[in-house]
Amino acid sequence: MGRPPGPDHARRVLAQAGGEAEAVSTPDTLRHGARPVPRDWLGDQLATLWSLFMASRSQANPELLTLWLSEHLRLLADLPHDIVAIAIDRAVQSA
Repeated sequence: MGRPPGPDHARRVLAQAGGEAEAVSTPDTLRHGARPVPRDWLGDQLATLWSLFMASRSQANPELLTLWLSEHLRLLADLPHDIVAIAIDRAVQSA
């Protein structure tokens, strides 16, 4: 069995198919999507979730909210922004 085709072969095939520009932009898109969650954005989204899911409680404890927010900020801070954004959007839609 011969060697598998190398990157030059892949570039030629992409150029023939007209997809070379897309292949070049894909790594940038992936890097952008893998960036960490912006802390301010995440705090705002978590506060929204809290208000949606806890709205039925008659008395909201501010200390409990602070603890809940800080723990979720800590747990979610290292995840890629795109993943967290999709998960939070789906949670809000299901509320």
